[in-house]
Order: sequence, then structure tokens, then C-alpha cells
Amino acid sequence: TSSSMRVVKRLVAFVIFLSISIVSQAQSEKKLIQMGDNELKAENYDDALSYYERAYQLNAENAHTNFHIGMLYLDGIYKFNALPYLQKAYSLNPGI
Repeated sequence: TSSSMRVVKRLVAFVIFLSISIVSQAQSEKKLIQMGDNELKAENYDDALSYYERAYQLNAENAHTNFHIGMLYLDGIYKFNALPYLQKAYSLNPGI
């Protein structure tokens, strides 16, 4: 029937939208991590931390991001913030 076709069309449109959103978020996270890595190499530690924290907001399950946030906290004045990030990085990737 026409109402069931409308439901199917809406469902397909939603799945496509959701897929595009997920891909876009993954690309944004990757870009933020790259920016953080670049700032870290340039020794702009506050800027690096800002990029990594933004990437973390998109995906808290990234070992690389957790590791760098933890290390930047450890090297800065907020050492007490480092441990949870370093523990998370290790739990996600013991080889980190």
C-alpha cells in the first residue's frame, strides 16, 4: 500500500542520513586528532590539548586521543587529571 511505501521511504532516508552523519563524525574526529598531532609536534601544548579534547568529545574510546590527553595533563600543571585518560588508553590498547 502507499502508506507502507511511505514508511519504507522514510526509513531508507533515515538510514542514509544516519550513515552520512556517522561518516562525517569519524572524519571530524580524525581531522581533530591530526590537528592535535600537528600542534603537539610544534610544541603548542595547550592547542594540542584543545584539539584532542574535542576529538574525545566525539569518541571517548580512542586510545590515541586518551593517551595524548593524559600525557599532556601529566606534563602540565593539572597532573591529577592524567590518570583516568592514561588508564583508558591502556585499557583500549595495552601496547600504547
